[in-house]
Amino acid sequence: YMNFYTSSETAYSNFISAGNMNLYDPIGQAGNWHNSYSYRHVHTQSTRAVGDQTYGGGSTGGLDDRFDMIFVSNDILNGSQGAKYIVNSYKAFGQDGNKFNDAINDGTNTSVPQDVAQSLFFMSDHLPVIMEIQVGGPVSIQQQEDLITNLVFNSESKVLTIDFEKEHQFIDLQVVNLSGQQVIHKQFYNTSTLSDYFYELRAGMYLINIIADGKPVSAKVLVY
Repeated sequence: YMNFYTSSETAYSNFISAGNMNLYDPIGQAGNWHNSYSYRHVHTQSTRAVGDQTYGGGSTGGLDDRFDMIFVSNDILNGSQGAKYIVNSYKAFGQDGNKFNDAINDGTNTSVPQDVAQSLFFMSDHLPVIMEIQVGGPVSIQQQEDLITNLVFNSESKVLTIDFEKEHQFIDLQVVNLSGQQVIHKQFYNTSTLSDYFYELRAGMYLINIIADGKPVSAKVLVY
């Protein structure tokens, strides 16, 4: 937990600029977050409102503080080292922006199913913060003759999207886990973009092996 009330605190400044490498807030939401309606979409604490029984020593008061965040280095923002932050993927999981000073399970939650909102309520007085990283960026793509121009896996929808430099008549795709076991094997025809559901992928790191018209390329993808 960061437990910063504002970005003007010394501890926050130390996080982003006091080390050998500057760090950044991926969503650029520096400000005075405490009890501010303007920052309601990024509040992470408390999942429980005034009057709610505390669980495991948790706090109450409703969602009105941004006590949890992820900082990234510049190479993650620009993808220069093969891993890139996917814009708009950063979020406080379960935060729908409608729970200012309320519990996460108060009324209808438009961000997650109600049973998930209930689980978040009982799990902790803080919401988890997540973001998506595209793995296999410009460095590895250039090494493969620019065969792939974009590869993104959406962990929420379980959709894998791959854009190729040009249309290919035959694409063979294999997904392998870190134990070397084949998890998925699919084939596609006459396309320059493929987008398909990969429900079989659980949380973890996977290697995607592709052969497009005889040309091989590999990329890693992280599923959370």
